[in-house]
Amino acid sequence: MGIEAALFVSIGGSASSDTVTSYQTYGSAQSYGNSTYSNATTMPIRSVSRANAVPILLEDLSSENTVWIGNAETGGWGLLDTTDEAIARVLAG
Repeated sequence: MGIEAALFVSIGGSASSDTVTSYQTYGSAQSYGNSTYSNATTMPIRSVSRANAVPILLEDLSSENTVWIGNAETGGWGLLDTTDEAIARVLAG
């Protein structure tokens, strides 16, 4: 008994997106006498997503006919902090 069928799995198309959905602002203020000093940093909040399609074929090797066709999809999304401080925290472990 030999090999009767082959399963072909190939990486199909993929799509990704990156959108700024909002901004987060951090700041502080200090008062000394009649003067107030302040600083603020604004950071973009990004929404990222990615999807991949994987077509799958099952072929009968003796007849060379495709006997089954399937598809698998993967995807994910989340919010991303791209400030220098966030990247430094990741690199520092």
